[in-house]
Amino acid sequence: MKRTHLESLVTEKALGLVNGSDNSWLIDKLSEDNPDQDFPIKNVCAKVSVQLSDEIDSIVRLLGISKRIFLEAAFIDAVSKAKEIIDAEGVFEALHDSSVQRDEWEAKDRAAGELTPGALAHAKREMEAK
Repeated sequence: MKRTHLESLVTEKALGLVNGSDNSWLIDKLSEDNPDQDFPIKNVCAKVSVQLSDEIDSIVRLLGISKRIFLEAAFIDAVSKAKEIIDAEGVFEALHDSSVQRDEWEAKDRAAGELTPGALAHAKREMEAK
């Protein structure tokens, strides 16, 4: 889809506002300036192919964002999609202690204030029970 100049401008500004409400850049800055401080973040390492690593580097340079912010967004999307598939495929029902595992998962989602697939499924079941 080719956008007009106005559509491009409005889209850019709208997405900037939406994504600018996230303070991810602050964690990057604070951890760079204070390497000895403990922040509520955890290092997640994974070895990937050189080609994939180079592509990630190119994309974050082009977008002008940190690799951490880019990968964190990818991890959030991947976890959300995995939970959605796990729930849709009935994995918890197939496991031995499914009700306990599902309840723990959904409780974590609700405690974090997230509208994740697990929390949404729980809310849906509660509404159906009424």
